[in-house]
Amino acid sequence: MSAIIDIHHRDLRPGNNARKHFPPGPLAELRESLREHGLQQNLVAYPDPEAPGKFILVAGERRWRATGDLLADLNAKGDTELITKREVMAVKILSLQEVPKARQLNLVENVNREGITPLEEADAYYEMSREINPATGAIYTTEEIAKVVGKKTSDGKPDEKFIRRRLKLRNAPEFFLEAVNRGEVGATIAEEIGKIPDGKLRELAATRILNREDEEAPMTLSQAKEEIRTNFMKSLVSCGFKTDAADLLSIAEKKAMGLTGAPGEEADGTCLRCPMRSGNNKDLADELTVHRKGGKGGSQPGISPDLCTNPACFRMKKLAAWAEVRAQAREQKRQVIDGDAAKKTFSGRDGGLAYDSKLIDLDAKMSYSDTGGDWVNQPPKWRAVTKGVDVPIVFALNPYTLNIHQLADKETLKKMIGEVAKAAGETSVFDKPKASASQLSASEKRQRAEAAMKAKVVVETAYRGARGLRETVAKKGFGLEETHSVFEIALNNSGADGSFFLGKMIGIKLTEKDKHGGSGRDYTAAILKHVRETATTKQEIESWIALAVVARDLKNSAGPYGGGLKGCEGFTKLAGVYNVDWKKMEGEVAAELKAGKKPAKKKAEKPALVTRSKSKAVRRNENA
Repeated sequence: MSAIIDIHHRDLRPGNNARKHFPPGPLAELRESLREHGLQQNLVAYPDPEAPGKFILVAGERRWRATGDLLADLNAKGDTELITKREVMAVKILSLQEVPKARQLNLVENVNREGITPLEEADAYYEMSREINPATGAIYTTEEIAKVVGKKTSDGKPDEKFIRRRLKLRNAPEFFLEAVNRGEVGATIAEEIGKIPDGKLRELAATRILNREDEEAPMTLSQAKEEIRTNFMKSLVSCGFKTDAADLLSIAEKKAMGLTGAPGEEADGTCLRCPMRSGNNKDLADELTVHRKGGKGGSQPGISPDLCTNPACFRMKKLAAWAEVRAQAREQKRQVIDGDAAKKTFSGRDGGLAYDSKLIDLDAKMSYSDTGGDWVNQPPKWRAVTKGVDVPIVFALNPYTLNIHQLADKETLKKMIGEVAKAAGETSVFDKPKASASQLSASEKRQRAEAAMKAKVVVETAYRGARGLRETVAKKGFGLEETHSVFEIALNNSGADGSFFLGKMIGIKLTEKDKHGGSGRDYTAAILKHVRETATTKQEIESWIALAVVARDLKNSAGPYGGGLKGCEGFTKLAGVYNVDWKKMEGEVAAELKAGKKPAKKKAEKPALVTRSKSKAVRRNENA
């Protein structure tokens, strides 16, 4: 039977208590209560097996801590009489056999108390997962933990999924967990980060989610999930290497990538049986591709089972696959592009071919202008029109996606296709005249009629959609966010010339990271960012819309062959409406230049300080 005895404060120490945070305010209140009334409820402890005469607390750590604070205060004041009364504490001593049950009760009490932090809750489940269940004599399972602490699903079953999620939270970086405890970001986001197998990647993901570019608040849960799936989980579908190949990486590389698996779960180096594949990851079992009901969007897909959750290994396998392709290509005397040359080749928008490239991707669709033919449906891919042609393939590695591309010189390929067609007594796809209606077969006429009907449906739908949009805008008008959207559309419609003109006008300096296509379009993202930061009222955004509408014409009019602003009718019309005396400006500029004055060096307009409302930041955190 357990005995209650008096033990000195210094002979007690905390055990594995799930409670880690003790707010100073309530602790100070308890300290004053102990000063006035003494200990009203005994502590619970068991003998320390490693230190005779010492005891480990099972329950009552908060009272023990408050007593320590009180004794320090009394010692500073020299109140030896009260110290003698308060330094000895009543403690219920358990036998070692009683400890598991007592710790279970303590853990249950802690996880169900008010104010427990998500991390403390996760730690409690972790401690329980290492304990012996008195009812079974074995380590607690997640189902048993859920049952003991009372976590249930909507249908009353033990909520194992919740326990697994909370346990994953412990994997998130410490700095992120501190942000969770401060209420800056949701615990569910920490759980998502905890699912990433690699520790360095978890830190990188946590940093990106907390410090969202151009935003004051961290990402919401949906944004964090998208970030993790896009940048920390790579699709194994059409990945460019054989997912069933076990020899892409060496044994040493496999071990470094964590591909050997746990004992009894050794992987063989293939992606299909790799523990890092989402379909083999037990922690993602609840989120694999399923169709969930509910929500305005109807059923929603979960995570694909064919995702690699180890981007470092994914990258190494892609590079290993490229090494094989490059070696074979050189044996065949084929041209190979990688390294710095590949950066220039794929300097187009979003890592595509440069806009002025003479190469084409054989797996890309031809454009209508490539042939001048009368395609009833969409033009075919280049590869489809190379039958019988010994295509001079150029193998290239896209440095941004690490995808392997088969390219060819466009003009050379067109010439070779024409020569093959001529040798066969046929007409090249590039020389076929547009067929008249009388030359079409019944099948071709039917196809053309169907295509015409599709086009008519598109046109009529566009008319109806335009009318619907006009009516809605007429009723509701533009709010601040809608006006930003209109500016973005206007800027996109201004094309490369318009973006170039506005970018230069603002004084934007592009970084190497910004330069994708080597054209004015590279300024688009920087302009949108600038306007979103500086334009805080509808009128300010509307002023940018006006510029976007005339920017292309201004660029062309201001060029060496443009003829001046008088040729830009859109600008001069708006200038007249708003009384902008551009002719006077023209005279002033001419006089300054004639006087030898150098034009003032352009500086980027400084963004205005945008203060977000507190309620908006709070709403974002609530959404998380």
